[in-house]
Amino acid sequence: MPTGRSDVDDSSYVYVPSLSAVMVGDIAYNDVHPTLVTSDHQKRLAWIQTLSEIQDLKPDIVVAAHQRPDAPDNARVLADTIAYIKDADRVLEGEPTAAHFIEHMLESHPTRLNPTTVIYSAAALGLK
Repeated sequence: MPTGRSDVDDSSYVYVPSLSAVMVGDIAYNDVHPTLVTSDHQKRLAWIQTLSEIQDLKPDIVVAAHQRPDAPDNARVLADTIAYIKDADRVLEGEPTAAHFIEHMLESHPTRLNPTTVIYSAAALGLK
């Protein structure tokens, strides 16, 4: 079980080569807003690195702990989570207000479940 960064330090995943499957827990979120509560720029980059390492395994099946019930469990989950984290990091670089961050993330990722995670993340990140 390799470990890496996700929404927390020292997250692990399980790769089953014979099934071309990886169980990623909280490392990737499948059409659900990821929590950014304990993140900063460096931790978000480390999270992206973990996701990239998993992508390098070229899995066909990716099982995330947080997922829309009807979302397919495929490798797109990894790329979508990377894109989300990069988008959040870009917005956070500009020192946005909480309202701006929340609005941007909800409008940019309208299909993702659990919008309260975005609100909670903005508060935990100290956005005013």
